Amino acid sequence: MTDAWLDFIILCRSGQSHDYDIVIGTMANDQIYNFISDYIEERGIPCGSFDNISICEYSVPTHWDIGKVYKRLILMIAREEEIEAIDALIAAYHSKTSNLIQNYNGSFYYENPQTIFDTYQHGGNPA
Repeated sequence: MTDAWLDFIILCRSGQSHDYDIVIGTMANDQIYNFISDYIEERGIPCGSFDNISICEYSVPTHWDIGKVYKRLILMIAREEEIEAIDALIAAYHSKTSNLIQNYNGSFYYENPQTIFDTYQHGGNPA
């Protein structure tokens, strides 16, 4: 959905007419629109663009940060399992541990490298 489409939905749901005979596409039903509209009004949320990342109290990991976590895990897998780095890379990315690392709503990404490796060895279940 584009911003223009969402703006069109809002216009339609607020009772304004348009020049189209038929409108086909993804649209929220009246109950959803009314709920959201009421919530926005009650909370006094202004219209506009919001940069929520810059006002966070913590930083969101960059692709470089993620790469460092994977690099340490891959090297530990290669060393412990005595396999080539490429095979360790494939093993790391296809493991359940990869899902834990990439879940930034949790804290697993921030664990120490040994804990991440131990979790990998236990099939993605934190040790």
